[in-house]
Amino acid sequence: DVERSRGLGDVYKRQEYEKELYIGCYTNSKAYIGADGAKIYCQCTVDKLSKKFNDEEIDEVFKKTPEEIQQLTAFATIECENNK
Repeated sequence: DVERSRGLGDVYKRQEYEKELYIGCYTNSKAYIGADGAKIYCQCTVDKLSKKFNDEEIDEVFKKTPEEIQQLTAFATIECENNK
């Protein structure tokens, strides 16, 4: 079934994208908040971004300048920092 294959491909793509986001976050965060804190913080951040942006939107966000990325993703950072 072509439609089902396309759907599974989209799910796989999304999982890979979330994995990349998590790894990037974790790599940057563990030095500041430790490994355990980074795991929790980064999973929270990925979850928040995934809920707000679809695949195309998240691609567009991460094509922007670092300053613009920071502005567009600040909501997740703030919410997840408050969950510590």
